[in-house]
Amino acid sequence: MPNHVTNRLTIIGTNKQVDEVVSKYSTFHERKPRESHDEKFTYEKVGEDYAYGWLDKTTNKFSRRGVEDVSGVPDGYIQSFVDEFTVMPDFNKVIPQPKNIYNGNLGHLKFKGGKETFRNIPEGNSTEAFTMAFEIFPEEGEYYELIDGEYIYKEED
Repeated sequence: MPNHVTNRLTIIGTNKQVDEVVSKYSTFHERKPRESHDEKFTYEKVGEDYAYGWLDKTTNKFSRRGVEDVSGVPDGYIQSFVDEFTVMPDFNKVIPQPKNIYNGNLGHLKFKGGKETFRNIPEGNSTEAFTMAFEIFPEEGEYYELIDGEYIYKEED
């Protein structure tokens, strides 16, 4: 069964801030080497899913799960990189997720100086979740009515 995803990004800011975000998202990003939680460089084995290795920057030892450490990077591994977003301007982001948006699969995040400063992911099926969903997808609101502080699906006549 296919899982098609459509995302909607709402950016709130000055024209200059919005232009900076759009420009950043629509061009090549600076990249930096992906690091593990213990600050080792991450490598991927070419042609194999979930085959990773980690290079210690100070000792040059390469480690893999279930295999003895070696010196240097073995053949067939390539370094992983991530896009660098730390230079992004400040902006707000509303993130709806596909299917069942009322069940906690949406949220509102704010970023300042490239760091997340606010996160609101409402509890599933809460009034707050429905209200946020209707702000993102106003057409969905016509199928529900608010009764005693709770959104109820309108029964078809």
